[in-house]
Amino acid sequence: GVYAIRINVSDGTINATDDFTYTINDVTLPNIDFVSPTEANDSQLTRNYIQVNVTASDTNGIDTITTYLYNSTALVQTNTSTTSPLFVNFTNLPDEVYYFNSTANDTANNVNQTETRTVSTDTGPPTINYVSPTENSGVSKNQNYVIVNVTAGDPNLDKILIRLYNSTNNLINSSIISTSPNFINFTNLADGQYFYNVTANDTFGNEADLTTRNITLDTTIPSVTSLVESPSDPTTYVSGATYQFNATITDDNLDTVLIEFDNVNYTPTQTGNVYNLTRLDLAAGTYNYYWYANDSAVNVNSTLDTYTINNATGDITLLINGSASNQTASYTTQTNASATTLYGSVTLYRNGTDVTSENNAFITLAVGYYNYTAISSGDQNHSSASETFFVDISKSSSEVNLTLNVTDGNITIVQDSSIYLNVTTITGDSGANLKLYNAGTLINQGTSPLSNLTAFSTVGIFNITGIYEDSQNYTNSFETWYVNVTEAPDVTNPIVSSLTESPSDPATFDPSNIYKFNATVTDNRVLDTVLIEFDGVNYTTNNLTGNIYNLTLTGLSVGTYDYRWYANDTSGNTN
Repeated sequence: GVYAIRINVSDGTINATDDFTYTINDVTLPNIDFVSPTEANDSQLTRNYIQVNVTASDTNGIDTITTYLYNSTALVQTNTSTTSPLFVNFTNLPDEVYYFNSTANDTANNVNQTETRTVSTDTGPPTINYVSPTENSGVSKNQNYVIVNVTAGDPNLDKILIRLYNSTNNLINSSIISTSPNFINFTNLADGQYFYNVTANDTFGNEADLTTRNITLDTTIPSVTSLVESPSDPTTYVSGATYQFNATITDDNLDTVLIEFDNVNYTPTQTGNVYNLTRLDLAAGTYNYYWYANDSAVNVNSTLDTYTINNATGDITLLINGSASNQTASYTTQTNASATTLYGSVTLYRNGTDVTSENNAFITLAVGYYNYTAISSGDQNHSSASETFFVDISKSSSEVNLTLNVTDGNITIVQDSSIYLNVTTITGDSGANLKLYNAGTLINQGTSPLSNLTAFSTVGIFNITGIYEDSQNYTNSFETWYVNVTEAPDVTNPIVSSLTESPSDPATFDPSNIYKFNATVTDNRVLDTVLIEFDGVNYTTNNLTGNIYNLTLTGLSVGTYDYRWYANDTSGNTN
């Protein structure tokens, strides 16, 4: 408590007084105890309530009494009173382990606490549950083990028993523990169906069971066999054809079957274990397809195959002048090459050169041997195709026209006349070479028209021939006419010239002299007779050489002699 103190002092003369206080603090803890009917420590109650009764006392008085109830994880309830005793009945409690204690504090805030007691309530069997990663009942798994995880709630839990059975209900394994949870992994199990269940009991003999679950272990992939294709692979494209793809697929737990054909998924039809995909009117090509099969344990089998549809035979029609045959013709005959196809486009070649622009056009080919080939490109479903025919163009006959002095025939002219000889191409190549012959002698050549001014000085019949030589497209040809050259009237006298004498005039007599008299005698045509009249006597001269004529005399006497040369030609002209 707090005490007041006064001290008075006097020396007889002076009195002195001093007042002060003195405090004595309360440090004594209150008394606190559990009293009946408080539950004893470690009580196992078969009811759902807990009773706690606590008394507290203190010299200076109790301020507060508080009772606390906990479960295994948290504070459940608090009750407080300012008077002693404090009785609390904690009711409607679920089965669990509980902890309780009480505190008391006085007005000086001294606090005292009871011990903590443990009790459990158990009004029924344990509460048990399957928990993760336990599988749901009826699943199929691609594994060789079974995991079971079970929790059991009971303050007086005794045991948790997990039992594993095979498909014939034979117990093949079990797991038993006395704490929660019970986690067990049953390993190295063969494929098949398994069953498992759980029992939990408490120390009061209460027991609880979980429903039996089943799980199918399946580590085997589905079997995909007997892949059959109709028509058989490879096949040839047919418009509108039906194609069948079959597979035999088996599995104890088969779930889904699909076929991926050309990157598109299809659900096949089923007859027993045989699955079928039917496709119509497929284009030519190579197709990849996969059979997919999975079971309820997610085992997957993917089997690849290919199917080839070859191009059908392509189509091409080549006609030469309307006929599917070769052409043999002479130059100037026109050629029509016509090519058509049902599939794709057409390219037309002549001797390897693209002449598609001339398809179905009439053209005149030069002389030669030609290879006409038509090629069809084909399309997705038809192959390329080609056809070849040959065109043989031979030379045509040429024709020339020969005229003699503008006369288309033989002519007669007088000797020493000059006339034009003309040759012209009637039928032939424009640049072909022409030749002009006179009595077998080439007198001119060149392109048409060809002309030559020719002099005829000799009497006779002359063969004049105009020739067209072989050219690219025409054979050679010729035309011949004749020139008849006749003599003209001869009115020209022979010429007598270059008279010479030996010895020269005048000469000196010598009985041994030989006297020679020469003259050059010519005629424009033909000389007939050359005579010399010497001293009144006619002599026949000697033709020494060429046009030189001679008279030789001996034994002439001294004197002066007159002599005359006499010449006449065949036309009677004289000199």
